[in-house]
Amino acid sequence: MFKKVMINILLCFLCTSITCVSAISVNAHELTPKALPKNLTYNSDMRLTVAEITYDMTQVININYRNQLSYAINDWEWYDNGHVSLRSTPGLANVYATFYDSYPSSFHKDSVAATSFTNYSENQSTWSYSRPLMGPVYREDNLTKIIKCKVYANVKKQRSSNFNNTDIHKSWTHEIGHTLGLNDTNDGTVSVMKQGKGSSFGWAEYWKPQNHDRDDLRRFNYRYWYT
Repeated sequence: MFKKVMINILLCFLCTSITCVSAISVNAHELTPKALPKNLTYNSDMRLTVAEITYDMTQVININYRNQLSYAINDWEWYDNGHVSLRSTPGLANVYATFYDSYPSSFHKDSVAATSFTNYSENQSTWSYSRPLMGPVYREDNLTKIIKCKVYANVKKQRSSNFNNTDIHKSWTHEIGHTLGLNDTNDGTVSVMKQGKGSSFGWAEYWKPQNHDRDDLRRFNYRYWYT
């Protein structure tokens, strides 16, 4: 009898463990591996971390693509819960993100857009919101620090896939998410980081950052890059 009870307990524990692992796996795509922008600053008034993004969109020649990019930039400003600040700095040599509507021939031809990074590994300290100047709570080593980004729209592929303007808008919003450190997802999560043609997703305002994306940004916490 005792042996049977123990077996039942072990089986229950195993089922519980599998359930937990499955739940973790569903949400594992957001910041894995952790790649974060170079300019993360703490706003003491709002009490949150802000990713300071400088960008150049002068290399987007197609006026419609430039308009949709402007809408995507505005959406990250308005639907980010204060965690993102994007500032146009055309021609600046050390601009963080540069956008293009020309697509490199070396990139995968079936991708509708792509983002390439210049980055390196660095360490961070995370500070408490309540005590931002009183020392690190913990330290993380060997995180990916994103130094520069180049974002490309594959206009040819988008046209052959019958992208409408909001699909173009969504593809820019998605790629900006990559510059912020967010990874792709192809599970059922309602996120602008879901890959593909947004108008096929089946949810409203698919071209905008979603609640899930805002939750990811909140998890950046207040970080200081070691040099």
